[in-house]
Amino acid sequence: MKTTLKRAALGAAVLLGMTGGVSAAISLPLQPGYAVHTFGVSPDADSGDDRAVLRIYDTHKHIYQAYDNTAWDAKRPVGDFSQTRTYDDWTIEKIGNVYGIAIDQKKNIYVAASANWSPGYTGQGESRTEKVSVRYGDLGGGDNNLSAAGTIYKIDGLTGAATPFAVLPQKEITITHQVCGSPDTKVQRQTGPGLGNIVYDAFHHQFFVSNFSDGKIYRIDEKGVVNMTDVFNTSLGGVDASGSAYGLALSPQGDKLFFGTIEIGDHSYKPGIFSVDLNADGSFKGHSPMDTSAFTSHDA
Repeated sequence: MKTTLKRAALGAAVLLGMTGGVSAAISLPLQPGYAVHTFGVSPDADSGDDRAVLRIYDTHKHIYQAYDNTAWDAKRPVGDFSQTRTYDDWTIEKIGNVYGIAIDQKKNIYVAASANWSPGYTGQGESRTEKVSVRYGDLGGGDNNLSAAGTIYKIDGLTGAATPFAVLPQKEITITHQVCGSPDTKVQRQTGPGLGNIVYDAFHHQFFVSNFSDGKIYRIDEKGVVNMTDVFNTSLGGVDASGSAYGLALSPQGDKLFFGTIEIGDHSYKPGIFSVDLNADGSFKGHSPMDTSAFTSHDA
C-alpha cells in the first residue's frame, strides 16, 4: 500500500480491547489490540488505497516517531501505512466521508456519514497544503443526497463489505467550512450536515447516534431500526446554530449516556460534557424531548 500521511488527515479511532499478544497479518476479523481509524482524503489521491476513508491497524506495531520539525517532543504516526489494512468498500466514493466509529460484540464495524472534513483543510504533507475532499457515499445514495448524508454503514466483520445500516433524518442547509490555517477563507456546500458520533450499547444491544442536522441523539436497534419516538433533544439547535451533541460514551454500568458538545458560532454556548440517565431497557429516562433539565453537566 502506498498511502502516506500526505494523503490523509486523521479522524476518529476506536480500539478493540488490548492484550499482550502480537498478531500476524492485519485483516478481519478484528483482533484484540486492533484500532479502527477514519481518515480525510486528499482530492488528488489517485488510487483505491489512497482514497480509503477507513483503515485498521495493529497497535502492537510501533509506527510512531518524533517529527523533527516540531517545537515540542511529541510523537505522531509516521507517514508509512504499510502496517494498516483497508478493503475495497472503504473508499470515499463508496461510503463517503465517515467519522464516528462503533464496534459491536460480533466485531462488525459501524461508521457514520460526516461533513466534519472541510474541503479547505490544510496541514498534511511536506508542503502543508494538502486539502481534504468532502462527499457522501454512493452506497448511501450519492454525493449530495440527503439520505446519504444521514447514513450509517455496517462493515461486515469477516468480509469488510459495507452496506447501509440505518438512515437518520437530514435537511438541506448551507454548510460553511472554515479553511484550517486561513481563518478568513470559507467555502460553502448545499447538502445535509451529516452525523456526529456513534456508540454501541452492549448492555441493551443498541446504538446511540448524534445527528448534526437536528441536534438530537437517536437510538437504533441491532437490526438498524431507528426509534423515532424516544429521541433525546439536546436543545442546542443542530448545525443550523452551529452547535450539536458530538462525542458519545456509555457509563461502565450502562445506566448513563455521556455526550460532548461543540461551541456554537457566536460563542454563546461553550463546549461541555453532559450525561442523561437511561432506563433499564436502554431508553432515555424521565424527560420530555425539550426538557434540558434532564441532562447533567460535567463541565470542569
